[in-house]
Amino acid sequence: MKQKWWTLLFLICILLLLTACQGNKSVTPLSPIEAANLAAEWAAMEMTVLNGGFYEEGEYETFLYKGMNYRYLAGHIDSKKKLKAELRKSMTKKGAKRFIKENGIIFYKKRSAQPEAEVVSDLMWNVATVREVKVKKTKMVMELTIPIGETRTADKMKITYKYKKADGWRIDKVEK
Repeated sequence: MKQKWWTLLFLICILLLLTACQGNKSVTPLSPIEAANLAAEWAAMEMTVLNGGFYEEGEYETFLYKGMNYRYLAGHIDSKKKLKAELRKSMTKKGAKRFIKENGIIFYKKRSAQPEAEVVSDLMWNVATVREVKVKKTKMVMELTIPIGETRTADKMKITYKYKKADGWRIDKVEK
């Protein structure tokens, strides 16, 4: 009889331990403010990458590839691994791959590079408005309206957010 109680007590302890280790499995919905903040974080990262990163003295290098001028990205994003790590701070893995492809980023001589160009943005992300378009448990589509400088006009973007258990909410797709 005593052995049955110890066995039962042991099983209850194991079940409680397993339940406690699972943690909270519920997905916290993305609020419009969080969506706008994540989009602003993404936009800052996008501008940084599209301008080649933060170059140090003497680091800027260009080369000719298939008849087009390219530049290597700055040291902090000059490899595929570093670039993807930077992109994954605000994007999903699939979104990062899409970003690399859509922006003509190549990997040449084991370094990341892009067509040589300067990118400037007058988008005022700090006053962007957000409208929910589609909401599911682990996927949300939001429409952001971002004023353009002092022009009284605005740019609209449809951004798809996905929830990943390991990373939380990340941007998966941006439709401009």
